[in-house]
Amino acid sequence: MRNQTILFFGYIDFGHPLGGRAEALTRAIAEKGFETIFIEMPFSPLGFIRSIPPQTKKFREFIFPKVKREKNITIISACPILPFARLKLIRGINKVIVGLWLKKILSKTIKNNIKSAIIPNTWWVQIIKYLGISKIYYDCIDDVSVTCASREIKNYKKWEEKLVGISKCVFVITPLLKEHILNIDSKKEVILFPNGVNVKLFKKQMENFLFPEDILKVKRPIVGYIGGISPWVDLELLVYCAKKLKDWSFVLVGPVTSLGIEKILLDIPNVYLLGLKPYKDVPHYINAFDVCLIPFKLDEMGNPSDPVKLYEYLSIGKPVVTTNIDRMKELNEFVYIGKDKDSFVEKIKEAYEKRNIDTEKRIHYAVQNSWDNRVNKLFEICDIDVCS
Repeated sequence: MRNQTILFFGYIDFGHPLGGRAEALTRAIAEKGFETIFIEMPFSPLGFIRSIPPQTKKFREFIFPKVKREKNITIISACPILPFARLKLIRGINKVIVGLWLKKILSKTIKNNIKSAIIPNTWWVQIIKYLGISKIYYDCIDDVSVTCASREIKNYKKWEEKLVGISKCVFVITPLLKEHILNIDSKKEVILFPNGVNVKLFKKQMENFLFPEDILKVKRPIVGYIGGISPWVDLELLVYCAKKLKDWSFVLVGPVTSLGIEKILLDIPNVYLLGLKPYKDVPHYINAFDVCLIPFKLDEMGNPSDPVKLYEYLSIGKPVVTTNIDRMKELNEFVYIGKDKDSFVEKIKEAYEKRNIDTEKRIHYAVQNSWDNRVNKLFEICDIDVCS
């Protein structure tokens, strides 16, 4: 094992079925022999009530926070925090509780100094001062409005400005987010660092392909979507496509994260909501699709995104139909772009007709953009000695 520890502050929990960039980078770095630590976001009692679906795992860890181990990876479930954190006094108490608790846990866990920390959620900037980390990197993967409730946006933007200020440099997944960071600090070093895919996992699962039982009887062609059915997904577009293509099946694999969405979709006979699946099964579902979708809105949530699902779809050689979000404009040789509802429908038809064309080209692009290759670039950026 190398004598450096790299710390990741969580965005979603380690082992979550949706995967996630922070976990993917953590695993890729650990595979290269570096000790990594992944810290999950704190959780308050009100989170259990509000969460969709219910967070039973988090409830157990709320009562009994713990440290878990995998090869070269330590996963820390952060201690509970008080609810009503929108109140300044409560935020201050939570900051001290989490900061001192985490400092104590890390002092017992780490055998060498933490030289680098990568932070994707600006909430954590409140805690950093307790930990004595020498190199901080802000990994900007979304507009802050995606990561918090609307009443908290003002605080998250303030924390983002502070995090940009203390970071050695800032990683962004799209040019739009680069512009956003430079508007905060025009002199800050900002590095384009897109998402990727675990090529090894997807290749391994394809070698042992099993057709998912819950879509065995679903009528083909199958148009599929993997991921959270969240506010940045264009629900109106999905409904329009399903009604226009009544003889096609629309299969959505992932959690419904907003109230009311499920009822709207279940009223359409050719739409199938399959819910959240283990991440190891995701390749099997993608392989069962004829055409894959990225139906994101062109707003402050959807437009700056670089969906991980894009690389996952392409790694299996599937044709992808997407809305005209900014990232896709430079990838038009690998995806089909629908610029309005009707053209989106036509692109689905075209993608299906040409589904077996350029398969290897799509796979090659995904391989070039593996998490393993991303980590090699990360080492260069962060000046991490891979020979130490």
